[in-house]
Amino acid sequence: MSNELLILIDPQNDFTNLDGFYAQQHQTSQITNTKQKINELLSLWNKNEIVVIYSNYQFEQFQKNLGIGIPDTFGHKLDNDFSFENDFTYISKNQHSAFTSKDFNDFLDNTNPSKLFLCGYLAEYCVEQTAIDALKNNYKVCLIEDCIGTGDDVQYRKDEMILKLGQDGAEMTNSNELIQQKNDRQNSQ
Repeated sequence: MSNELLILIDPQNDFTNLDGFYAQQHQTSQITNTKQKINELLSLWNKNEIVVIYSNYQFEQFQKNLGIGIPDTFGHKLDNDFSFENDFTYISKNQHSAFTSKDFNDFLDNTNPSKLFLCGYLAEYCVEQTAIDALKNNYKVCLIEDCIGTGDDVQYRKDEMILKLGQDGAEMTNSNELIQQKNDRQNSQ
């Protein structure tokens, strides 16, 4: 895939680990199911075209008594269930959208990607806002539907987000389609 970036958003314990803050508030079997699929993509994708976005939030930044993605906590750490590598690009953000990060914008300016493939957490917050801002900035956006997670009890939010972003111009795919495309390209070389 030629200069097509895989953007993995917020694979941090607070969002993805059973002991994390979010899992303490919601059932997360759907989030758990995304991890293996994301790891398959991480193993096949060109390592210098993988960007891991993580959150550096402040206590009560979004609502009273909410402490999620706080630096130097268990919840802030990247979830060990993912197959992270040193060759990936790691960029922090301090709002929902990755586009609020100067480092992310500079990285995109320097790499000039042809398309952004988005996956990660949480569907209705950080993934959605990053996709909205990517489209506003005229990037081609593709949502990897089975690699985007949120709580089991709020799956309707993910469904609404996918419908809305599809209407706004985002493409949709799933991990099986991407894996098949990668394998077909490797076999034809």
